[in-house]
This record gives sequence, C-alpha cells and structure tokens, in this order.
Amino acid sequence: MAKASSPSTQSPVDGLPTPDQYAEFIGQVDLEALWVKDARITNRHGSHTPTHATIHIDEGREWEPVESGFIATHRYDIRFDAADDDDVPPAEVSVTFGVRFTSEQSMTDGIFEVFQDVNLPVNTWPYLREFVANALGRMGWESFTLPALKRRAKRRGAAPAKTPAPSRRSRATGSSRAASQDS
Repeated sequence: MAKASSPSTQSPVDGLPTPDQYAEFIGQVDLEALWVKDARITNRHGSHTPTHATIHIDEGREWEPVESGFIATHRYDIRFDAADDDDVPPAEVSVTFGVRFTSEQSMTDGIFEVFQDVNLPVNTWPYLREFVANALGRMGWESFTLPALKRRAKRRGAAPAKTPAPSRRSRATGSSRAASQDS
C-alpha cells in the first residue's frame, strides 16, 4: 500500500522547493548587508504637493551567486500620478537595493521563485518606505508612509498571494494630508 505524503514533504512543483526544504534553506540564511545600489528621483511638479496623487509601484528582482552566499537585487519603480496632470507623471522614484546573504546552501532559481516574493521584500520594503518618505520631503512635498508589507500564505503549486501593489491617493485637507488606499 502506498504511503500518502504530507504537503510539506511532497516533491517540488516545477522546481519549487517543498515547504520543508524552503524552511531548511531560510533557517541557514543570514542577511550580511543591505545598500542602495542605484536611485533616481524625477520631480516635474515643483515644490508643492500635487492634489489627489496616486502611487503605482512596479518591482524587479534578480540574484547572483557569490562566495559564501548570494546577492539579490530588488528594484522598485514608483510613479506618482495626479488628476491635474495629463500623461506626464508629476514624479517618479526608482531605487534598487542590493542585499548580500550568507548561505551554506546554494541559492537556486526554484528557491528564488519563493524567496523573491516572501523573504526579499520583508528585508527591502522598510528601506523603500523610508526612502520614499525622505525623497518626498526633499522634493518639498508633504510625505506619507507607504503601507505595511503584507503577504498571505499561498496554496501549494500556486503563485504566492501578495497584497496588491500600493496604489494610494492623498488629498489635501486644511494643513494636514490624509492618505487613503485605493481599491
């Protein structure tokens, strides 16, 4: 009689690690360094905050092996759209973080498929939040904080469930600024 395997020990789907394999990999990885690898800020609106600005975030992630581990890069491209501007966004912020991890086990493309959506953003998102708040302040705009990063558990064999990319609208109310998340 064949023995049924539990979901955590089933063979990988399309090269993805099992939950147990992934947990074992994560258990031995350590973050060694995190830095801004590249950044660009474009402000076409001037020193006043546009009204009803919406933020759209796109991401890109890569990895490369290095001695004793790997380096991952996480690029965030942020576009600010405003109701009072036509097709040209009033501002764009692009920042790429480099993250060096030490690891006794080799990173693989299969492991990185999970790592890039689960662990990498946990390390880079707080730095993005700070970078954007600081950049807006230096542009003369009122700043706001990007939302907390939230990841939901995924079903076996499905792509990781993510919170939608933040799309935020800010409205001027007197001298304060309130931000509400668009759906």
